[in-house]
Amino acid sequence: MVSASDAGSSQYDTEEINGVIHGDRQWCLIGGDNAPILSSLPEQIFDCTITDPPYSDRTHGRSVRKRDGVVHKFDFGFDCLSVANVELIRSKLWRATKRWCVVFSDDILATHWRPDPDDRTFEYVRECYWIKDRGQPQLSGDRPSCFVEKFTLTHRRIKKQWNGNGRHNVFPCAIVSESKNHPTEKPIALMLELVGLFTNPGEVVFDPFAGSGTTGVACLRLGRKFVGIERDDKFRAIAVERMSAEVDGVSVDMARAKQEKLF
Repeated sequence: MVSASDAGSSQYDTEEINGVIHGDRQWCLIGGDNAPILSSLPEQIFDCTITDPPYSDRTHGRSVRKRDGVVHKFDFGFDCLSVANVELIRSKLWRATKRWCVVFSDDILATHWRPDPDDRTFEYVRECYWIKDRGQPQLSGDRPSCFVEKFTLTHRRIKKQWNGNGRHNVFPCAIVSESKNHPTEKPIALMLELVGLFTNPGEVVFDPFAGSGTTGVACLRLGRKFVGIERDDKFRAIAVERMSAEVDGVSVDMARAKQEKLF
């Protein structure tokens, strides 16, 4: 069922989220800034959080791409996160989550997504690593390229469960090449693996930085429910289109072709 509230507002219809929680709908995508929305959520409403927030100003400032033989600074199209941003969001995120929080980040912010050691509700578990097969080489040639991205695992201070048994914390997966959905889109294969490992069928997964909806698509494909927040109109529209097509069991191209025939 399609659901997307108005952009740029912290006001939203709580029935959207309640509908997902109670099984009346498979997913919803809320428009607006996530911090005020997170503040209004009940405690432990989502089974698991899996999210890919913006990275630090260092990553944003140093990222480059090569086009037509020319190296140029890469424009992400959205703002970086500061340490203050992370500290504002993380406790609200843990408050709303029952079990695992899986958060991608760069080295600068990774430690700030961890709870303090004396936190009584959530604990740091481990850093995991996405190994980017066929990643971009170091264009300056003066240092090694980075083919790894981190994601931090935290968990409520209760008994842990996941579907990986003794599996290692390294996840090789090819990058998304020339994605038209989002400038930092994660591979659907990677998100399918994470959703399958850290959640169970029927559970509700939360992503407060939903972007173009890759986590949502992975959830729907694996029989999970999904609640996301995305403030950017363009990315939210792409996410709605992708998740709607997933529910209908067709590709986005097929869904677009059908829509064009109606008009």
